[in-house]
Amino acid sequence: MHTPTGSSSATLLPPFDQEKYPSAKFWYQREWKQYKKAKRHAGGISNPGEDADEKSKLIKELAFGYLTDKNGERVSLEAIDAVRDCCRQTYTSFDTAYNPHAPVEHRAELPPKKWKKEATLNQRTTLRRELESRFEFMRFCADGWKSERLAIDTLPGFRQKHPAPRPLPDEQFTRPGAGDSDNSDSSDDEPVRTSRTRKHADDGRNSGSKRRRETVIQQRPTNVNEAAEPLSHRQDLTETSSRQIRLLANPLHTLFDGDNGPRPDREPTPTPTARPAEPEDSTAASDRPRDPDAEPPLQEESTDDAPGRQLATAGGGENVDRLSPPIIQTSSSRENGDGQTSGSMAKKGKGPKPLKFDENSPVTARTLCGIDWCEANPGGSAVQFKTYWDGLPKDDKKDYDKKARALKAAGKGPLDTVN
Repeated sequence: MHTPTGSSSATLLPPFDQEKYPSAKFWYQREWKQYKKAKRHAGGISNPGEDADEKSKLIKELAFGYLTDKNGERVSLEAIDAVRDCCRQTYTSFDTAYNPHAPVEHRAELPPKKWKKEATLNQRTTLRRELESRFEFMRFCADGWKSERLAIDTLPGFRQKHPAPRPLPDEQFTRPGAGDSDNSDSSDDEPVRTSRTRKHADDGRNSGSKRRRETVIQQRPTNVNEAAEPLSHRQDLTETSSRQIRLLANPLHTLFDGDNGPRPDREPTPTPTARPAEPEDSTAASDRPRDPDAEPPLQEESTDDAPGRQLATAGGGENVDRLSPPIIQTSSSRENGDGQTSGSMAKKGKGPKPLKFDENSPVTARTLCGIDWCEANPGGSAVQFKTYWDGLPKDDKKDYDKKARALKAAGKGPLDTVN
């Protein structure tokens, strides 16, 4: 933490006497801590409802509740905003006064990022002087703990939009040739190191990607004579050839291309077929009676190299697409012998559950609005109602909030009515 080299330049106003202001609250910080602890155990302030303005008011009252006047009453929200604005102006003056390029003996103190750990005595005194001179209620405390607490609460929010300047080493501001006489005999040919060095095209540090490309080319030699794989359509080439582009554009062409056949220097390996042994006294296959319910024998495929002729035939012949995949029935239901659909395969989709409210539902503005919405939209889901509630005008939400408060005061449930 940066410590001040001299005494504080700011002077404080004389403190108030507690005996002259007996009604002032939270004169000591421990009193405020005990008050917050009791509020937390008691359940805090009542729920402000769905109004955003009431929520903001509750947060400010609970966070800055220690700011009271001489009668012990909490200051207004306008006064709280003015106090926070004074703190922001003081933080900005700290940032503006700091200049890292100035000499060390004339350099201002480093602005703090965290008030409790990094703020100096001069900065603490300056902020306390500004607050107590502009707002009298900031002086109703001992040792200025309210100014200290206010700075701890407001500085993090200020630093989110205004980052604190950082100190820079003094070595970065020493120019070449401005050093001591003992270092004057150093070599002038040595370049000055800078934070950003421009890389030229002939610099060796730029050739990393080029070296990687050369390594890949050496590891994968070109083999133009090797045919492409019949399944992946890939060829062992470093660059995509015109033949590979043609194969990718028409993948069916590879099925009828002669280059994808077996190599001349290799003999095709015959595939052994296992046949069941037949007894000697069995009749020939041609003399056996054929079962009418048996499947018809498969026909051998033609070796014609023109698939287009088989895809579309002119005349009243049969159109047989031998290259199309078999048709697979993907329906989730099956038909039995009577033509009825079996229910074992059919599954009913589970939709969102409808939104419901009962007498045990909480009496809030959202609940009353949901009851009216469910009557107009039977079977609606909670997601649909959330979209409707988010887009509801602010005045309508206030009306529902008034109804909810009236029901609570009368001790009734959400389904009851108020006369």
